[in-house]
Amino acid sequence: MSPEWKYALITFGIGCLIVILEWHMAGKKKEGVTWTDKQRIRGILGVSAGVSALVYFIVLLSD
Repeated sequence: MSPEWKYALITFGIGCLIVILEWHMAGKKKEGVTWTDKQRIRGILGVSAGVSALVYFIVLLSD
């Protein structure tokens, strides 16, 4: 596996772990997972994908 993909996948994996933690914490609330929680989690996924793409291109350009 090329280093570009390795670092991008590590970054995306960390973002997915944050999403799992957010979902778990939102599920513990009295109301459960609300629409606002889902919107925040979708935003975290988007930021994670964007940062992963940025990491990919930075590593690609540095080689």
